[in-house]
Amino acid sequence: MLEFEEFQKIVAEVLGVSPKSVSRRSTFLDDLGADSLQMFEIMTRACELFQTEADEGEFLTASTVDEAFRCLTESKL
Repeated sequence: MLEFEEFQKIVAEVLGVSPKSVSRRSTFLDDLGADSLQMFEIMTRACELFQTEADEGEFLTASTVDEAFRCLTESKL
């Protein structure tokens, strides 16, 4: 089962921020300063850890952490 806390750790690690600063409502660009390469790395690590796939276009355009997490949990791939 996909756990938000595990996804939160991946986001924090890739972006070099504290896991406490990563909430479901955090925006990747404004709150966390993520760029497209970091988003791709987050997606790759999360898919590997959770043994799932995500729609790359949908994931990379997610504006909040929760939207990206839902791309993983609701994946139809």
